[in-house]
Amino acid sequence: MIIDTGRTTRDAAGRLRDAGVSTVFRYYARRTRLPEKRLTRPEAEALISAGIAIGAVFQNAGDSGDCFSAALGEADGACARDYATAEIGQPAGSAIYFAVDYDASDADIAARILPHFEAVRREIAGAGNRPGYRLGAYGTGRVCEALHKAGLADLTWLSNKPGDVAFDAWTLRQDPPDSLCGLPVDRSHPGEGIADFGAFARLDVPIAGPG
Repeated sequence: MIIDTGRTTRDAAGRLRDAGVSTVFRYYARRTRLPEKRLTRPEAEALISAGIAIGAVFQNAGDSGDCFSAALGEADGACARDYATAEIGQPAGSAIYFAVDYDASDADIAARILPHFEAVRREIAGAGNRPGYRLGAYGTGRVCEALHKAGLADLTWLSNKPGDVAFDAWTLRQDPPDSLCGLPVDRSHPGEGIADFGAFARLDVPIAGPG
């Protein structure tokens, strides 16, 4: 079972494993009103020790066009890269998904979201002693389709509010909200035959300092 949650899972890792969870998606963020939304190294260690893989998704708010631009993409990408390497020890080659949490119009996609993801891709590609990460996109069918066609999403995660544009090439599809082990969660399922959706099952030594 694949789940995502905005709540810490550190003390629930064993119960989640026993409930059949194989992967937990947790968050990176530059800004958030909910501090426990961010994955921490101790929580990541608890999940890995319980035999649960981790998926990473970056989200500040992401709920309007004002959240996306080339400049914000550069800042978000750098933040995600630095947090993944310096705080978590996320291994190279795994993915960081970036969330577009609203039904963006074609105009917003062209003017805001595509430039945002172009900048993110440059920042997380890896340089110097920094590992590179694959770029995932979370959003509606319209958003996922546009980023997929533009070659800006290695992986796509279709929201449980997919909008009015059909998109069938998704890597993951999110199911309606639920609860599990006392946590608010969304379950997701991979596309047929997909085993690799960018999660990681080990932690590297964090790399501090500029890359």
